[in-house]
Amino acid sequence: MTEPTTHTSIGSLNILVVDDEPMIREFLSDLLTLRGHRPRTADSSASALIDLQRQPCDLVITDVFMPSTNGLDMAACIRQTYPDVRIVVMSGHSQGPIADDSRWSAVDAFLSKPFSNQELTETINYATGANRAGAAS
Repeated sequence: MTEPTTHTSIGSLNILVVDDEPMIREFLSDLLTLRGHRPRTADSSASALIDLQRQPCDLVITDVFMPSTNGLDMAACIRQTYPDVRIVVMSGHSQGPIADDSRWSAVDAFLSKPFSNQELTETINYATGANRAGAAS
C-alpha cells in the first residue's frame, strides 16, 4: 500500500469524491480542480473502495446517504484500511455527527449541503490539518 501523497499546500491534494448523484460529483470535481486539487470520482461506496485499492488519495469527500453501503459505513472501512486518509462526510439530510453512532468516529469533518466555496475550503483545511497547530505547511 502506498502512503497518501505528502502535500505542501492545500492546493495539492489528491481527492476522491463519492456521491451517487452525477451532478454533485461533476460540480465538486470541477470546483476542486479550479482550486488546484486533483479530484477523481466514484458513484458508490463499492466503486470508491476499488478505486482506493488502485490509487490511494489524501482525502475522501463522500455523501452520507447512497444506495447500498452509505458514506458512514464506507468511512469506517476506509479508516480501518487506510488510517492516514482524511474523510469528509457531506449531507443535505443530516445535521452532522450523532453521539450514539460510533461510525462518526471515522470522520474528520462534516459538510452540510448546500455549502459555499468558502465552507468547502474551510472544511478541507480542517480535515487535513492545514489550520491546526503543528500542521505541515
